[in-house]
Amino acid sequence: MILEVAPDLRKQHSLIEAIVENGEVEKLRALVPTKAHSHERLGKQLLMTALLNERKKVFDYLNTLQPVKQSDLDSALHFRAVFGDLRFVKILIEAGADISSKEDGLTPPEQALVRKRKEVVQYLRPLSPKPRRSWQLFFV
Repeated sequence: MILEVAPDLRKQHSLIEAIVENGEVEKLRALVPTKAHSHERLGKQLLMTALLNERKKVFDYLNTLQPVKQSDLDSALHFRAVFGDLRFVKILIEAGADISSKEDGLTPPEQALVRKRKEVVQYLRPLSPKPRRSWQLFFV
């Protein structure tokens, strides 16, 4: 999301990140008015920052500049499920992350189960298309 003409990229990034965290979509539009940006990785980071800070308008705007890929949402869901970050898991589900996507052969609920992240498992279990029988052992 950094403008390619930005003279000091670090300063520009810090400013844009602060604007995203604060949810100041109009300031963001002024700094990043078009798709003239570089660094795909930074774009993903800003999208996730907007999600984490529950800045829907900012997320929607950034998403028009550099649409978030389904695989990025899914990967973030797996990562947050493994570490038991229930708040962000909920945000990612709302943003469209696929609960049945697999990484290393496991879905996010299964990864949370393996790591004994009970709150995440309890939240994801009813949303899962086919809860596995082994999940019942976790709740005994």
